[in-house]
Amino acid sequence: MGESKNRKKTKTVFAIASLIVLVISLLSVVFFVNQTASELPESGYWVLDISTQFSGLGYVQPNGTIQVPMDQSGITVNATATGISGFMHWRFDGEIVENQSSTIFVPIHELNSHHTLEAVFVAGTPAITPSPTIAASSE
Repeated sequence: MGESKNRKKTKTVFAIASLIVLVISLLSVVFFVNQTASELPESGYWVLDISTQFSGLGYVQPNGTIQVPMDQSGITVNATATGISGFMHWRFDGEIVENQSSTIFVPIHELNSHHTLEAVFVAGTPAITPSPTIAASSE
């Protein structure tokens, strides 16, 4: 009879231990799945319409409507003046950007947001540096 009692105790201990191992395993899986999901970048994109204010004075690269992926930190855009034109400034969503460089980095924006970036060029003639004046001799 003592042996039967020991077997029941062993089965009970084994069942409890198995249940504890199962619960810990499930909690571990849930924890690691949540950790991995939060570390992944948000999928999707935001949109940037890139253009120039006056065509023919310069161009931008890239150009047009760009879908910027959310897992990308942003996008770099270059403006190049043509002929005797010059780059003036950028407009982002209609507001003048303080960055006066012809290359600009636009950082990531909200998921599914839509923005505009415009390069503004100025037409003109190249600056002419006056040559030194030679005084006429009074001889």
